Order: sequence, then structure tokens, then C-alpha cells
Amino acid sequence: NQSNSQIEHLNTLIKIKNLISNKKELKDYNKALSYAHLKIGESLIVEKSKKKALNYLIKGLLASPNYLTKRFLFQIIQCFKSM
Repeated sequence: NQSNSQIEHLNTLIKIKNLISNKKELKDYNKALSYAHLKIGESLIVEKSKKKALNYLIKGLLASPNYLTKRFLFQIIQCFKSM
């Protein structure tokens, strides 16, 4: 399913963190990490795994709090709507 391939992508991102050498790269990395968590969360909502989705969405929001905040909050609300 889609969330599994996105989790593999996230794991690859986590592995390359040690290659980051400056603040700009770290900022870009955190945005990519945040977006990867968001995409996993969205997929898990569609797959009806809302508790797991909420976990990924919160991690993504924490990875880069100023990046895509409204989109994260919308998805978090979607998780709570039918819990």
C-alpha cells in the first residue's frame, strides 16, 4: 500500500541526516522530513489508520513547525473527526 512505500522514503531520509553539513541543508532536510511525515499521515487517514496517522502528523509538525502548519492541522482534525 501507499503508506508503506512512503515509510521507506522516510527511512531513507533519516539515514541521510548524517550527511548534512550546514544550517541551510538542515532547514531543507527538516522540511523534507516534515513533508514525508505529512504524506504518510494523509495516506494512513485514507487507509483508516487514524491513530497511526495522528502520530506521523504530530512528528511532522514537530520536525518543521512553520512548514505546512495549516495542512498539518487540517489533517489532524480529520483524524479526530471520526475517532
